[in-house]
Amino acid sequence: MFSTKINIYVSNIEMTLNANVIETNTDNSVKTRLLFSRVLPNDLTNDNDSPYAFFYIGIKDSFLNPFLFYFNKNKFFQYNSKSLTTLSIPFSKTNKELMRRYYLIEKARDSNIFGILIGTMSVANYAKAVDHVSDLLKKVNKRFYSFLIGKLNCPKLNNFMEVDIYVLVACNENSLINSKELNKPIITIYELEIAFNCARLWGDEFICDYRQLLSGGEHHKQIELSEQESDVSLVTGANRYLHKVEDIKEMSSLISRDSALAVIHHSGAGFILFLL
Repeated sequence: MFSTKINIYVSNIEMTLNANVIETNTDNSVKTRLLFSRVLPNDLTNDNDSPYAFFYIGIKDSFLNPFLFYFNKNKFFQYNSKSLTTLSIPFSKTNKELMRRYYLIEKARDSNIFGILIGTMSVANYAKAVDHVSDLLKKVNKRFYSFLIGKLNCPKLNNFMEVDIYVLVACNENSLINSKELNKPIITIYELEIAFNCARLWGDEFICDYRQLLSGGEHHKQIELSEQESDVSLVTGANRYLHKVEDIKEMSSLISRDSALAVIHHSGAGFILFLL
């Protein structure tokens, strides 16, 4: 498979931000960095001409996909530990998956009511991530509800059919959900930003780790809203009218439904806490 002699860099797992893990060269330049809880070379970039290629040993796509999407221009190889086979992952497969994700971004632009799915409370800064999503949805005048939820399934999501699309706040390994089997599309925080934050452009690295998107993160960008009054949906072909709201005056009421407590903010925001 490899026609030339190669050097191998084995990435170590680092679950916490440990300053001792970040190595430096003799000139004090950074030698390694942390990404997706892995120690990686600092000169590893998303580039067609990168001297690095990835060799993944395993069958867990939820672990592979964040790297595959982030470094979508690099070469990837996968060793299947069950079939004992090694395959090269073609760029066409990665591009096809990315186009599916872009379709969800267009669905988000078409949507009016959002659900924020809180899939983790153990990952650092999850509360800041929820606030980040809430602030963005308020600025584009979208109504939303927040859900504290365990394992995703149709019966849970069917309780709230008025929700058009969900935004999942979860660790990078669990954030890319294939929502074909569910009744509503589910997107990541990064995809929500692509939909509504003009400072975030499609075509760069695909960010699955929401911590990098928050203030102080490596890929944080200030929110910039579109100056256009309307555009055309690439899904339906219909006109979409864009509304910007700087300040939202909150008016709320309580309702009880399906063993859940819901607080509905009529001005565009809300919170739902499952009591199941």
